[in-house]
Amino acid sequence: MVVRGIIPLPSHVGNSVASIDVGDSPSGIAADTRTVWVTRARSGTVSRIDPTSNHIVATVKVGKDPKGMALDTHAVWVVNQGSGTVSRIDRTTNRVVATIKVGGIPDEVADDGHAIWVANFGGKVSRIDPTSNHIVAAIKVSNKFIGRAFSIAAGDRAVWVAGFGGSTVSRIDPSSNRVVATIKVGGALSEVAAGAGAVWVVNYGGTVSRIDPTSNHVVARIKVSSAYALAADAQAVWVASLSYSVSRIDPTTNKVIVTTKVGDNIGDSVTAVAINSRAVWVAILDGKVARIAR
Repeated sequence: MVVRGIIPLPSHVGNSVASIDVGDSPSGIAADTRTVWVTRARSGTVSRIDPTSNHIVATVKVGKDPKGMALDTHAVWVVNQGSGTVSRIDRTTNRVVATIKVGGIPDEVADDGHAIWVANFGGKVSRIDPTSNHIVAAIKVSNKFIGRAFSIAAGDRAVWVAGFGGSTVSRIDPSSNRVVATIKVGGALSEVAAGAGAVWVVNYGGTVSRIDPTSNHVVARIKVSSAYALAADAQAVWVASLSYSVSRIDPTTNKVIVTTKVGDNIGDSVTAVAINSRAVWVAILDGKVARIAR
């Protein structure tokens, strides 16, 4: 077990309350009320952070180049880009209990409460049954995605897929495992999230688009300079920027209401963001996780 210390952030970072040294270069992050998990691509590991102490309490070896994660009640699901697999970690024992081959280059993963959905480079989404740990469906969403990766989210009885560098979001109906809508968003997309009764999409570098899941139309665009990654829940949308900051969008007004700096140089670039009821958790390139008070 590795336990690393807490590094106080400089005064200019606003309402950040702690910076946790995780080592390596964190590439993905996921959180719920009990735990925070961080993938570290270089070492092929996932670290578990106790949100009460802000300390790493366990480190788990997974596959090569782990990135995206999803949490359910019993497990942590980790995408291993370099291995073409998904690792299932038992949250009680902090051990890998299953490795599922999905092929290709998987990038992100989402949980809808019934199944685990994996986004693969090239436009394929794999559906995993968490009871059997088997792939039970493979859905082709597009052959026009640009770039190495694409993003996936679950919410409003649907699964939403955005291609990195593409301009559309695909809506999958989990009851049929079919794409039922393709939504033109425009720009170059980088990430999608579901929360606050909407679907939120980063238009790489400049705006966040809000999609109404009832109409499948873009109903608002919010300016967020250098937007890159985001996370959403019922209360707010948090957008990480390449300008070393995290902005909070109020979904009732579609406006940015606060922006918090997490650094001021290239090493402070944000790689991923996650939220729980306690805080916003930001993975930073130079080996830290910033905790921002909500």
